[in-house]
Amino acid sequence: MEAGSVEVVTEGDLVAELKRRWKTLMVLGCLALFAGVVSILVPAIASVTIGLFIGWMLVFFGVLQFIDAFSVREGGRVVLRVLGSLVTLGIGVWILTSDYKGTFTLTVILGIWFFVSGAVRFVSGLQHRGTPGAGLVVFNGVLSLILGGLILGDLPSSASWAIGLLVGIDLVFAGIALITTATAAKNAD
Repeated sequence: MEAGSVEVVTEGDLVAELKRRWKTLMVLGCLALFAGVVSILVPAIASVTIGLFIGWMLVFFGVLQFIDAFSVREGGRVVLRVLGSLVTLGIGVWILTSDYKGTFTLTVILGIWFFVSGAVRFVSGLQHRGTPGAGLVVFNGVLSLILGGLILGDLPSSASWAIGLLVGIDLVFAGIALITTATAAKNAD
């Protein structure tokens, strides 16, 4: 293949690649599910502690997403996955390095993150209709867009409840989508 050319991946190739990488998807799904449950269970912790916790989760998940982005060979899909991972990583670093003058700024950042990550998931799922788990990826994208709207639409009062609960819900659904995709890929013929 020539340098700079884009390799065309068929649906069969994509299913075969998912089948080959099902264990990676399963691990990522379990980690996201675990992180989501933990986020839902610790909302009473001080806002700064929750912010730091979420910041580190996003950095960790962003790094994992970045590594996983190169598990596929389709140029457009890699670009979308890298974009999603860099947004997640960037928001995590931003949260960790921002000065905590209250939860309002953190809530705005999370609302923006939900919108961007939701849009990336929605487009990615639509691009891969017919592949295992694509419908759940679209659903997760729509859910993230709705969560972003709930957070930003209810400011400033959403700053008191949004951080742990909504990030936890989003991570639970992302984990379920990854686990379902991994299971379907493992069992694909």
